[in-house]
Amino acid sequence: MIKDILHEKAEETQEKHVPHIAIDGTKVTVSCGKDIMHPSTKDHFIGWMKLYTVDNNGRTLEVGSSEPTASLAQPVACFTLTSVDNIKKLMAVIYCNIHGIWENELEL
Repeated sequence: MIKDILHEKAEETQEKHVPHIAIDGTKVTVSCGKDIMHPSTKDHFIGWMKLYTVDNNGRTLEVGSSEPTASLAQPVACFTLTSVDNIKKLMAVIYCNIHGIWENELEL
């Protein structure tokens, strides 16, 4: 089951893996780390980042994904939603090649 492999905020250590979600109007930024960014080297990197919405009816939809290139790009992805009127929460999921899959959510 997917829940068995997901890591959450409570498991965070000194490495920065928990996705940070910021929203400004309809613009959403997902980063791996807030004050301290996750490393982006050829040996330790974020392989992908995904953003999902949960609407007021409980339906989950994938907004999009990003695959930052190791050692060339910081683990940051920007998405523009068409509207936030029917969205009750945003969920971000990231994959670290060493430490696995991490998630976070933001209630709107």
